[in-house]
Amino acid sequence: MSPMSRRLSRKAVSAAALAAAISLSAVGCSALNPGGSGDAAVSAAGAKLTDDQIKGAGNVTLHLSDYQIGGMLNSLKQAIAGFEKKFPNVTIVRADKSFADYGKTIALSMSSDSAPDIAQSNAAMAPRLVGASLLKPLDAYSAAYGWNAAYPSGIKAGLKLSADGKTFGAGKQWGMAIGGNLVGLYYNKDLLKKIGASAPASFDDLVASMQKAKDAGITALEVGNLDQAQAGHIASTLMSYYQSPASLNDWINGVSGSDIRTAGNTKALTTLKDWVDKGYISSDANGIKEDDGAADFAAGNALFDITGSWRSTQFDTALGDRGGFMTLPGSSVNKAPATGWFSEGWTISSKSKNPDIAAAFLNYMYGPSSVDNNIVGGYLPFAPGATTPGKAVAKDVLANWYRVSEANGNSGYLDSGTPSMGTTEFPALQSLLAGKETPTQVLEAMQADWTGYHGKG
Repeated sequence: MSPMSRRLSRKAVSAAALAAAISLSAVGCSALNPGGSGDAAVSAAGAKLTDDQIKGAGNVTLHLSDYQIGGMLNSLKQAIAGFEKKFPNVTIVRADKSFADYGKTIALSMSSDSAPDIAQSNAAMAPRLVGASLLKPLDAYSAAYGWNAAYPSGIKAGLKLSADGKTFGAGKQWGMAIGGNLVGLYYNKDLLKKIGASAPASFDDLVASMQKAKDAGITALEVGNLDQAQAGHIASTLMSYYQSPASLNDWINGVSGSDIRTAGNTKALTTLKDWVDKGYISSDANGIKEDDGAADFAAGNALFDITGSWRSTQFDTALGDRGGFMTLPGSSVNKAPATGWFSEGWTISSKSKNPDIAAAFLNYMYGPSSVDNNIVGGYLPFAPGATTPGKAVAKDVLANWYRVSEANGNSGYLDSGTPSMGTTEFPALQSLLAGKETPTQVLEAMQADWTGYHGKG
């Protein structure tokens, strides 16, 4: 999925590696009120608190708003329980909504007098919150805790926003990410063997394998696009093969003069449509739910599935050692082409009375105390050295994540380009699969949305 459609992700970090990543020098701590009014941890600049300072802050209640589900929700709940056990004077109260409802109400919630101290956000929500000055900048906390130490440059840019909320990569840090996610090519080893192929070593190998699968009566590439999101993942994955990640990320981040209407991106969407025309993707893809398509692949009925790391646990459980994962083979413009980004941004309200303690909780979620919970919950780690208790698929996902991150091959999710991009991109790609729009028309619509929002290009 993507910022406009929920992404689940896989993550963990070895305690030693992450401890090293967060062992940067701290900024000065705020003075705490021995009486413990609950307002004691306030500081203008943002401070890293010691455990004793948190325990000495008196009774504090933090309100947290989120849209987590599945393993990520379990990870969050365990982090809350662990933090409250470590600091009995701190109580964290959750208020959760469905993703669809959350996005519609987050700006109103954060502007209210009872705004949550901590709120989950993403690249589509953040512009509204930053532009309205509803978030506390996290630069001081990030420096103190070392959150940015292991982020690839593209990820760092995505967590910064200009004061007007329009340009990523500029201005101050609006959120912190405790892990990431990755879109890539899942494959069925049994079916590859059946058609006399192996994991593709080149793009031509990939296409040849899909043709062999079709000839054998096997679904070549599973796609469930009724929800409209999966075509977006495949499109961005192909774009990262034909187009440099820097170019894509500049467009997503709103850099002046950026344009999605390139020869590489046109080739990517032409390839996607070609795969439908050749029967590699079912002509019924737009009528299949993404969950149902994933279940079909998990049942062993398709050779490939291009989707995110949030599916790794599902595919691991179903396929075990019969499953595998890889990014597309490297191209002339990208050594490790893949769509992959941070799972979500965690923010602190500009109205919070306890921002320093809120930051301490965010660091608890990021740091060694939550390592095991995070990877089981589905986050991919930014700091090196993590291991996974998963089977073949999970191990492949983690190895590819590190390889892509090291090569800085990550390109972000296209629907982060503007707050309305998802409503432009996803239906257009659905029409592309149905043969109702051309690659050029899709890209023209996306660029028009981008230019209308950013007012440049």
